[in-house]
Amino acid sequence: MLFTFLNPLIETGRVRPLEEEDVDPLPSYELANRVFDRFNASWDRELQRARRNKTQPSLFWALWAAFGTRWYCGATLQLLWIPIQFIYPFLVEALVKSYTDPDANFWHQFAYAMGLFLSVVMNTFLINGRFYHSFRLGSTARSATMSAIYNKSLTLNSASRQASTTGESGKLLSDFSF
Repeated sequence: MLFTFLNPLIETGRVRPLEEEDVDPLPSYELANRVFDRFNASWDRELQRARRNKTQPSLFWALWAAFGTRWYCGATLQLLWIPIQFIYPFLVEALVKSYTDPDANFWHQFAYAMGLFLSVVMNTFLINGRFYHSFRLGSTARSATMSAIYNKSLTLNSASRQASTTGESGKLLSDFSF
């Protein structure tokens, strides 16, 4: 939450230029070759489905098959976050009424204040978790599509290479890098 795990890396970067050994390696499931293999298997299944149904293959459904569970993690956090947004006004109203009531019980006021505090804390954790999963999904999908385009450009036969320029292939890759 406070990003204190970055302090040693920042200190190293302040003292000298960072090198590859200074940064922790990615987990094996996040490596580009593993992501590409997972996507490629989904893409092959999508191509088979499209041939069977005589339709166009869908990049969306291939990405969904490969990485859809990550979307569910973020969506679950989002669905838990939404009701908390509706709790705020009720807690604030109850807290204001209890402070204006001279006969109000201190512990009720304390409970309303703690409820408001805890809902803000839960809101922060849920929405940050949702953004984490969303960004992770986006970077994984981008890595998979860039790897697929690069792999395809390496396996084109000479007739296909003449049909498109190197610049067009490069543009496809650069479009996914932003």
